Amino acid sequence: MCGIAGTRHFPPERNHLARRPPPTAVVGEARLLGRGVALRIDAPDLLALRADLAGRFDPWLTSQDRGKREPHVTVQNKVAPEQARGLHAVLSGHPPEPTAVVALGLWRYRGGPWDPVATYPFTP
Repeated sequence: MCGIAGTRHFPPERNHLARRPPPTAVVGEARLLGRGVALRIDAPDLLALRADLAGRFDPWLTSQDRGKREPHVTVQNKVAPEQARGLHAVLSGHPPEPTAVVALGLWRYRGGPWDPVATYPFTP
């Protein structure tokens, strides 16, 4: 997909973001969110990249976007607390697992569901 921020309008020799090697990441412990469950993602290189991008986009970020980042994958959300506790119990025993981060996705929020704009793959 090539949206307004896609590669069609950006010279490849200046696209340093997509030329980065894939960050390393480890899927960690399950976190109970009250009405859902998430898996923690330990990815220091990804957090560093996020900090760099946030610094560059700072004038346009909301206070929520400037807040503390805790990378995670939401597995379940907006369910009854007892259902979330059940899934958390099931997922709590899984060992940390290395995983590949293959790309960054650019999304646009329009007051409802998020719309995908572009995907920026990392180079191996």
